Amino acid sequence: MVTTKKITWLAGLLEGEGAFYLRETKSLRIVLDMTDYDVVQRAAKIMGANAMGPYAHHSKGKRDKDTYRAIVGREIAAGWMMTLVGLMGDRRREKIESAILSWRKHVRPPIGFQIPENLAKAMTGRLKASGKML
Repeated sequence: MVTTKKITWLAGLLEGEGAFYLRETKSLRIVLDMTDYDVVQRAAKIMGANAMGPYAHHSKGKRDKDTYRAIVGREIAAGWMMTLVGLMGDRRREKIESAILSWRKHVRPPIGFQIPENLAKAMTGRLKASGKML
């Protein structure tokens, strides 16, 4: 069961370590990429994803720590974005809102999936006021 405590923990983690975006294929994606496997595994379990890796990294000719990744996409990412948006800082919130609104214009969500109209209006209003509306 996904509890409020787990959601707030996930929001804090993704605020610092996550990426929220709309891919060129017009599908939403949330990516967590970090070196702590146990943390990635915990986040993946909450989001209904798998922890992947390890992935080797090299910089300046030296091998760095391996990284691990959790990815959710499409409607699952949309649901998580809408769940987390109110818990995020300004920069992440704007990124999430912009991605969701753009996705909504380009993709026909599956039957039964919809963005609550009040959330869509609030996101549109904030983005227009900030001058960042797509």
